[in-house]
Amino acid sequence: MRLFSLMLALCLVSPSLVQGQAPTPTSPLPNRSLTELLETIRNPASSIDRVQAAEEIAGFGSLAVRPLTEILATHDPTVQSSVLLALRRIGADASEAVPAVIEIAVDADNALQRMAIEVLGAIGRDAAEAVPALAALLPVRNEERRYHILNSLLLIGDDAAHQALADAYQRGDRTQQLAVLRALREFPESAAALMPLLVDQFVQGNSRFESHLLQLINLAPESSIPHLLASLESGPPERRRRALIALCQPRVASAGAEAVGLLTESLQDSDPVVRFWALQVLGAIGIAAQKSSSQIIACFQDPDADVRWQAIETVQQLGLARQAIAPLQRLLADPHPAVRKAAEEAVRSANGDYRRSS
Repeated sequence: MRLFSLMLALCLVSPSLVQGQAPTPTSPLPNRSLTELLETIRNPASSIDRVQAAEEIAGFGSLAVRPLTEILATHDPTVQSSVLLALRRIGADASEAVPAVIEIAVDADNALQRMAIEVLGAIGRDAAEAVPALAALLPVRNEERRYHILNSLLLIGDDAAHQALADAYQRGDRTQQLAVLRALREFPESAAALMPLLVDQFVQGNSRFESHLLQLINLAPESSIPHLLASLESGPPERRRRALIALCQPRVASAGAEAVGLLTESLQDSDPVVRFWALQVLGAIGIAAQKSSSQIIACFQDPDADVRWQAIETVQQLGLARQAIAPLQRLLADPHPAVRKAAEEAVRSANGDYRRSS
């Protein structure tokens, strides 16, 4: 019966393709007919012949998928591994094989499980029906296997896959959570899709994964900034502080011109730490923050010495020292030595710039 099914599938392939002509340009052009190559997969002279045949079959693209899927049902691991190799090479065009590949992927006792998981990732969006099965596999203890599952979910990359990743992070143990964050670093679009969760985790004070969360926030600044600004605008001081720390990340700050207005308002915040970090972010944003020069210079009179010191640093970062020379000179008599020293350096720098421009 299997042989009849295989021959029937082969009969559906056009004669020109059976003769090895006009394959899809997914892989190098095959030298042999599809019939010959499929027979080599089933009965090779050596294991290397089987691998070479799988490579050539991939050149036929989607037209080879049905017969390959039929052969996959043989339950011979050596045959199945070659079929999976060909399907992985075919990639997105192998979507017809997804149900059969899922059967192998969910079988924990099958030595080919990892390869089947990789095939589903190679197929990508058209393997979306595999998301529930892949998500169910994530609690696996084998770190390498978990990596391949996460990678395939990220390659599928639809809403369901992103939700599965979010669930895996929120419900998993520490090892699984870390694995999710590490996997996301290679997929900026997926990191952007999960940004509400990532920002919330960071501003809540998740110190365990702080550096990983910051990397991901910095990876997709256009997506992270709105969520960071929402945390800055409302919430307890600690959330506002941490939102500002994230806004200070290089790529986030460079894309943060839209944050200038809210940051300027934050210079009046009742929390001196918030005022300090707001100044630091304004300095990191650069030219776009110069429109807040008067409010920044006004921070020279802040009751907190750290804020006054940071205001001097921000003025210098933004090239405003010459504009602020008079209030800087008043800070030369500041009661705090660090503020006096910073003011001296800023005045000296401003005077140097003035002499050079003259």
